[in-house]
Amino acid sequence: MKKLLLTLIVLIACALCFSSCQFINSVIPCNHKETVTDAAVAATCTEAGLTEGKHCAKCGEVIAAQQTVPALGHTEVIDEAVVPTCDKEGLTAGIHCSVCNATVVAQEVVPASHTYGEWEIITEGDCFTPGEQKRVCSVCSKEEIEKTVALGHSFVQNEETKLFYCEKCDARIYAGHLYAAIDVEMNWYDSYEYCNALGGHLVTITSQEEQGVITDLIDSRPIPDGITEWYYWNGLVRNTDGWHWVTGEEVVYTNWSSREPDDNGSTQWLVSMATSRRGHYNEHAKIGQWEDVVQSSKKPFVCEWELDITESEHFFTEWRTVTEVSCFGDGEEWRICTHCGLEETRVVDQLEHSFVFNEAKGITTCEHCEAVLYNGHIYMIFTDNISWFDAYKNCIALGGHLVTITSEEEQTFLTTYMNSQSFSSTAWLGAYSDSESWHWVNGEMFEYTNWKSGQPSYSDDAEYYASINYNGFGYWNDLRPLSKYGYICEWEVE
Repeated sequence: MKKLLLTLIVLIACALCFSSCQFINSVIPCNHKETVTDAAVAATCTEAGLTEGKHCAKCGEVIAAQQTVPALGHTEVIDEAVVPTCDKEGLTAGIHCSVCNATVVAQEVVPASHTYGEWEIITEGDCFTPGEQKRVCSVCSKEEIEKTVALGHSFVQNEETKLFYCEKCDARIYAGHLYAAIDVEMNWYDSYEYCNALGGHLVTITSQEEQGVITDLIDSRPIPDGITEWYYWNGLVRNTDGWHWVTGEEVVYTNWSSREPDDNGSTQWLVSMATSRRGHYNEHAKIGQWEDVVQSSKKPFVCEWELDITESEHFFTEWRTVTEVSCFGDGEEWRICTHCGLEETRVVDQLEHSFVFNEAKGITTCEHCEAVLYNGHIYMIFTDNISWFDAYKNCIALGGHLVTITSEEEQTFLTTYMNSQSFSSTAWLGAYSDSESWHWVNGEMFEYTNWKSGQPSYSDDAEYYASINYNGFGYWNDLRPLSKYGYICEWEVE
């Protein structure tokens, strides 16, 4: 208890003493007899400094305040530029501080470079392949060579043929395909690789219309001076199984020249197309026709590309006749869009006979066909040579029958008609024998005849079908039915 009381008395005494000292000090000022020097701080290029100062060591009051000294700033020195050479880098001009060596403006690297002149063309590019050009350094004479871009096509339309062709290289678009003549002489295999490298293939020809486009293309190409024969490779090649197109397409059309393919020496496994002969011994070949040749020959060639064309407008050829329209049947016409290959066909309605009397010939002839009108009957000579049975069927198919001659007047008329057509060949009549008697195919009575003397002969027990003009103009003769001659059809009309 005593110890606690003693501690309390001491604490109270200390508190009273501290309070009195504080009071005394606040009433009696410090005489600052003891001072401390605040050292100066030197300014640098980038940082401010301080002057020397003082403060009281006892009370800490500032006696001489320190003043800020501004940063000195850089003492700039120019770093000279270094000019680059053809093979050594250079530097741009720069600035640094000579005091602190700090970089004020950094020098930048200037790459080494040549002093090139203008580009000069080495090889002209074309629509398919880039060319080459070069330029020369005027300091060290170093040459730089680079590829130029391929020119690309510029297509316009031929108003007559409706084909689109390139104004630059004369390539043609037909039916969704592009065709171009490459006038560089190569062997067949190199030309094959060349077309493939351009994304196409050696040309394949599968129709007469396509051949016409190719023939026109190669015929338009210039032929070098002094050349006696000039051909273009196509993509037809022969192996042990026969001829094949390089694309695998079926060989459905050919355009061999006469006596070709001749497989001369059993080494001619490839095909070229003639363009000009200029007196060459092989005169039988015409422009565009094919010949088989050896692969080592060097020739220009035709490449082909399939195009992906979506048409908003079609460019059709003129209508071409597939089947001739006549007074005996409908015709058919065909056309194709030369750009995308869309094909169209249409029927041409059968013509009506339009008969006009021909005073010079003394007969009434149809203006549309060679048919003639006589006594309520129409007659027509057909010159294609076929058997009696086929002639019989053809006349029925046309709505008539093989001609029947039942009077001398009708016989006279028919000879006049044949004379007017300059027709004197043998022709089938509509008469046949059953070994006992003769009959007309339409059931008319077989009463009038104009047999040649000694006819009918029934030779070899096989001649049971009648003809006219076989053994004398206008006279009748019996013949074997499978022999092939022209025929005359007849129609009854009102």
